[in-house]
Amino acid sequence: HQTMDVTEVDFQPMTNSRPLHALYFVAFIVFVGFLWVNLLVAAIVDSYRRVAAASGDMKFTTVGQKEWIEALKMKQKQNADIEELVRVEPRFYIRKQLFRLVHHVYFEFFIMLCIFVNVLVMALQHDGQPAALTSYSDTL
Repeated sequence: HQTMDVTEVDFQPMTNSRPLHALYFVAFIVFVGFLWVNLLVAAIVDSYRRVAAASGDMKFTTVGQKEWIEALKMKQKQNADIEELVRVEPRFYIRKQLFRLVHHVYFEFFIMLCIFVNVLVMALQHDGQPAALTSYSDTL
């Protein structure tokens, strides 16, 4: 809450001179609250799945829920079969090579790496940066 008292550099703090800075702490508390709730739910779900995996059966489900799970499994298998039919390689050479490229195992990893490098370069840019950094970021 002391950030609300901040004024300028080399000036004394004044009580509640920046009340909007309190929004940072409210956002932080809400974010951390959601984080802890997600961790708690993840721990409960993880222990539930361990019990289900150890017993080989879903112990805490009703008959209707088991039927729903089986219906979802059948639909997923049906969707996987349809997806295999859709993934037919094109006959034209260039399209076939591009199709193989985008369906390669490492293609998505490469795209994510490019996005990460782009975000990193954009985050490094700042006012008064050295000319070498500007030249390097412009090159990328």
